[in-house]
Amino acid sequence: MDIRKVDSKVIKLWRIKAVLQVVTSSIVVLAALGSLHFFAELMIPRWMIIVALSLIFISSIFFIFLLPDLKGKYWRYSFDNDRIMLKTGVWFRNKVTIPMIRIQNIESNVGPIAKKFNLTSLRITTASTTYKLPEINSQEALKLQKWIQQIIQKTI
Repeated sequence: MDIRKVDSKVIKLWRIKAVLQVVTSSIVVLAALGSLHFFAELMIPRWMIIVALSLIFISSIFFIFLLPDLKGKYWRYSFDNDRIMLKTGVWFRNKVTIPMIRIQNIESNVGPIAKKFNLTSLRITTASTTYKLPEINSQEALKLQKWIQQIIQKTI
C-alpha cells in the first residue's frame, strides 16, 4: 500500500482559492462597515475599524499561508485492491477506510483554476456518505477512476 501525499501544485491551488475567499469576505466586511457609516449615519469608532482590519489581515495570513501548508502536511491517501484509506485533519485527525465493495459511485470534478494546474478532485460515494479526495493529477485521476469503476463492475 503506497501512502501518497498531496502534490505541491495542490497546495498552490489551495492558496489561490484562499486568496479568492479572503478577498471576497474582506469586500463584504468592508462594504458592511462602509454602509453602516454612510447610510445608517452610524459613527464607527476608529478602534473598531482598526480591529476589523487587523482581524482581516491576521486571518488572511492564516488562511493563505499557514492552512494550505498544514493541510498538505497531514492529508494522506492510499489505494489498495480492497480499500481506499484517507488521512485528514489539521487539528482533529481522521482516518477513514473505504472498502471497495461499498463504493457505489466515483465522480471527478475540475474547476477553472484546477484545470490550469492539470488537477482533478474525486468524490467517492458509498451508501452512507460521500468522501472528497484532494486534487490529483488529471491523468492519474482518470486512471484511478477507471480502475475503481472496474472493481465496482466486478463486484456487481
